[in-house]
Amino acid sequence: MVNPDPSQWSVAEAWARPWPAPLQTKVNHLLRLLQDAAPLTIAFSGGQDSAFLLTASVLAHASKKLSTPLALTISSPLLPSEDLIFARRLCKRLSAEHRERPVNPLDLPNVRHNAADRCYHCKRHLFSILLEEARKAGARLADGTHAGDRPEERPGMRALEELHVFSPLREAGLFEAEIKEGLRHLGLTDWARPPSSCLATRFPYNEELTPERLHTADLAEKSLHAMGFPVCRVRMTGPTARIEVPPEDINRLTQPEQWLRIKELFNGFGLSLS
Repeated sequence: MVNPDPSQWSVAEAWARPWPAPLQTKVNHLLRLLQDAAPLTIAFSGGQDSAFLLTASVLAHASKKLSTPLALTISSPLLPSEDLIFARRLCKRLSAEHRERPVNPLDLPNVRHNAADRCYHCKRHLFSILLEEARKAGARLADGTHAGDRPEERPGMRALEELHVFSPLREAGLFEAEIKEGLRHLGLTDWARPPSSCLATRFPYNEELTPERLHTADLAEKSLHAMGFPVCRVRMTGPTARIEVPPEDINRLTQPEQWLRIKELFNGFGLSLS
C-alpha cells in the first residue's frame, strides 16, 4: 500500500495522524501548554520554529474552541525578505490572523553600529514592542525559542528572559531536528528549511549597518537561493563579500562557469568576491 502524500492532507488531518512515539509525548505536552496559556499572540518570523509554534497554537486552540492565536511579524530591514513571504503564506494556509508591525531597529545606536551586544539590544527593543501589541490584544506573547537554543550562543535570549516571554517549544523539550520532523509530518515541508537569521549577522562587529547594505546582503543571498544554493551566507566587509555554503556544495559553487556568473551578479550589487 502506497502512503499518501502528507502535503495533500489538511494540516489538521496530518496533526491527527499518529506521531513517532518520542515526538508524540512532546507534542501532547506542547498542546497542553498552548491551551493553558490561551489566548496567545505568536512572535512570528516566518522561520521553521515559529512556523511550527503557530501551527500548533492554531490547532491547539481550535480543538478547545479557544480564540484563534494572532501571528505578529516585525517587518524591518534586518528581516530577510523571503522570511516575510513565508510568513504570509503560512498564515494564509492556516487562515490565521496576521499583522505586520514595521520597526526600524537601526534607530538604536547599538544596533546601527553593530556593537558586540547588538543582538541583546535589538531583541529587547523588538520584543518590548511585541509584548505591548500582545497586551493590547489581551493575549500572552509566545516565541519560537526551542530546547536546543543556548544563551551563550544567542545573546538575545537574555532579553527574552528579562521580559518573561513564553517559550513553549523550549518548555516542551522540543529540539530543532524534532521541529523539522514535525513540519514534515504536517506536510509543511516548505517551512522545514534552514534558518536564515538576522541580516546583521552578515557583517563584522563595529561595521555600521545601513538599509542599503542590508538590502544588498538580502539580494545576494536570494540570488544564490534561486541558483540552487538554499543554504548559504554572504558575509560582507566593506565592498568585499565571502560566500559560505555547506562542504558538499563547494565544488558546484566554484565550477568555472557558475563562479563567473556569480561574480558578474555580485559586481552588479557593488560587491567583489574574496
